[in-house]
Amino acid sequence: MSLVLLALVILSICKTLPTFGVQEPRELRRVAKQGDVEAQYQLGNLHNNHSEGDKREAVKWFRKAAEQGHTEAQYEVGMLLCWFPPSENQIEAVKWLREAAEKEHARAQYQLARCYFEGKGILQDKAKAVEWWRKAAEQGDSSSQWALGEAYRTGEGIPQDGEQAVEWLRKAATGVMRSNPAFRIRLGNYLLTGDGIPEDKGEAVELFRRATAAPIRFGYSCAQNIREAQYLLGKCYFKGEGVTKDEAEAVKWLRRAAERNHQMAIELLKEIDEN
Repeated sequence: MSLVLLALVILSICKTLPTFGVQEPRELRRVAKQGDVEAQYQLGNLHNNHSEGDKREAVKWFRKAAEQGHTEAQYEVGMLLCWFPPSENQIEAVKWLREAAEKEHARAQYQLARCYFEGKGILQDKAKAVEWWRKAAEQGDSSSQWALGEAYRTGEGIPQDGEQAVEWLRKAATGVMRSNPAFRIRLGNYLLTGDGIPEDKGEAVELFRRATAAPIRFGYSCAQNIREAQYLLGKCYFKGEGVTKDEAEAVKWLRRAAERNHQMAIELLKEIDEN
């Protein structure tokens, strides 16, 4: 058994034991200190993912692995330095994100684009952000597909183009939106009003309907999004937007949202009852 494999076995065992703070497997640290790149990366992961881990230790070990060309470590140290406190060196963060991005790491490309878009650790350049989002989007990264679609919708970093916007937003729908109702709701609202993309009320209704059936995998925020979708679907039936007006169907969906304490659904139900 190789030293790295032994270290990983020890690490897996340690994860099953009760701990106070992070208990580093001695063998893992010993191998990491000898310069083994995978052990350095795993030691960084141990500190980064543990609730009582030391982010400074995570940065230290990820940086050591990154310096040896470990792509995931380059991405992780870039993320830690750029987005999580203490934000020690955003310029260095961009350096590591770029290293990973240039090796076709889609998440690094997405995060590097965000740095360019927000001017974090580098001079703001929204056009450059769009270039990196496109690279990641073409690899199938849903967040980048959404970001690219939003750039086309708003005209930030690229000329506004509603057709291109809706194309990329729909592509994202097969990824993130499949399980997370928030993005279906957002696209549905854009389509309902023609906000930067061609109006399509029928598609908006279908997106709201699909969002109501999303599995609750994201906790409270997902439940909130489901009730919002129920309200929006009920409102569409009430107004006859994108679907034949049907007060009974409207009441059904509004009641479901009201049962989740959606205040606007409760108010609309009162309005319907009074009339």
